[in-house]
Amino acid sequence: MGKKELTKNNYLDAFWQLYQTKPIQNITIGELSALAGYNRSTFYEYFTDIYDVLDQLEQNVIQIFLDSLNEYVVFHKKIDELHMMIVDGFPNAYFSCEKYLDYLLGENGDPTFAGKLYQGTMDNFREALSEHDAKYQYIMEYGYFAIMSILPRWNKGGRPVPLDQLMESILAAIHAGIRFLPS
Repeated sequence: MGKKELTKNNYLDAFWQLYQTKPIQNITIGELSALAGYNRSTFYEYFTDIYDVLDQLEQNVIQIFLDSLNEYVVFHKKIDELHMMIVDGFPNAYFSCEKYLDYLLGENGDPTFAGKLYQGTMDNFREALSEHDAKYQYIMEYGYFAIMSILPRWNKGGRPVPLDQLMESILAAIHAGIRFLPS
């Protein structure tokens, strides 16, 4: 990792520490720079303002999520493997950046983040499933919302059910809802 990348990452890490403890409007560039270990002027080499830091952090999280999800999208493009993307792909992607997702999707996170993550994910699936009927894209949306609303609650609640059983139950609910769709 080069010096510029290290400096930017130090700023992002320091921002994350502050963002979890106070609202973004209360985070100052001076405070962030001091915590990151740099002068205030260094901040402007990487970011335009505090909201730009949040945006770049969110974009990094979304990219980690999508990179992880793509491991499943690439190998499971057939419709009969759709459940693999939902049951294995979403949890794998979630766990790749759970410390960020739990907070950003929670009550103190950025209210626009959920929309950004959803849009990036659905754009990804639309491309992967483009040769199939549009109804399958809606099924992926259903799976996305089901799992991305359940996993943070499950995680925050101390994971009371083993993940494989949770995913099995979600898949059963999805199948019960889609098994009567015409081919």
